[in-house]
Amino acid sequence: MINYGKDGSGNPLIILLTSADEDSLHRITPANYAAGTINSATNITSVGVKQHNVAWGNNVWISVGDQKTTGTSPTKKIFRSTDGTNWTTIDISSLTDFPNVAAKIHALATNGVGKWWFGHYDSTTTTSRIYCSEDDGQTWALHHTLTTSQ
Repeated sequence: MINYGKDGSGNPLIILLTSADEDSLHRITPANYAAGTINSATNITSVGVKQHNVAWGNNVWISVGDQKTTGTSPTKKIFRSTDGTNWTTIDISSLTDFPNVAAKIHALATNGVGKWWFGHYDSTTTTSRIYCSEDDGQTWALHHTLTTSQ
């Protein structure tokens, strides 16, 4: 997956997702992409866990991916950046009804002016939940729950 946005100075920036289990998020300049030198992409090592989606809007990058379980307590986090280089960990462990197991977040959307959503399916309860941020991904809350009957 490739997504286009801007760096902290307003210059064009491409973020590339690979299928690597860890360090799957890479930063690449449009010049490198056009020249076919994608191998010179800068690995964003501060993320350190497989990412499944990345988007840019309102001068903010958000990335979502695997939610790892470490010991008895899951590590639940997404990532946020205002320049595409330096990424901040956003702890989502306090989200209402977020599953207490290792999970994956694939769905991510923005309205481009500060509002973001990500979706998650909990296979243990066959429930889908949509979470929302209204402050460019700095804080998140449960937005809607969808229950599937089988």
